[in-house]
Amino acid sequence: MPKIEEHHLCPSRPGTPKAPGYPETDTWRVLPNGDRTCSFCGSLHPDDWLRLMGEAKDPESRTLIDKSNKGYKFYVHQAGVQNALEGGIKFYNWHIPSADWAAQANAMHQEVMVASRKKLEARMARPDGKGAP
Repeated sequence: MPKIEEHHLCPSRPGTPKAPGYPETDTWRVLPNGDRTCSFCGSLHPDDWLRLMGEAKDPESRTLIDKSNKGYKFYVHQAGVQNALEGGIKFYNWHIPSADWAAQANAMHQEVMVASRKKLEARMARPDGKGAP
C-alpha cells in the first residue's frame, strides 16, 4: 500500500458525483519508486512532473514524455515503471499549482517533446523490436 504524504483537494473532484464513504480530502500517495500521485485522479504531483520533464530532456535518460489525445493529459514513461502501482504514469494539467509553475513547465515543453520523440523513434528502430523504455 502506498505511503500517504500530504492532503489536498483534487481540482477534478467538483465535477465528479460524490460517492458514499469516499474521503472528503485527497492525498499525495508515495509510490514504490518515490513518485507522488493524487489519490483521486492518479496524476503525478506537479513537482515530480517537473523533475520528470527535466529527465526527459536528457538524451541519456530513459524517461520520455508523450502527449495524449486529450489536451489536459500527458504520459510519462520511466525505466522500471510498468504500471501506476509502481510509479507515476500521467499528469493532468488541472494540478498546475501556479502561473510561475506553468511558465517553468512551458519553457521546457518543446525541448522535452523533441527529445522524447527522438528517444521513442530510436527505441522503435531497434533491431529486437523492443521499443519500450
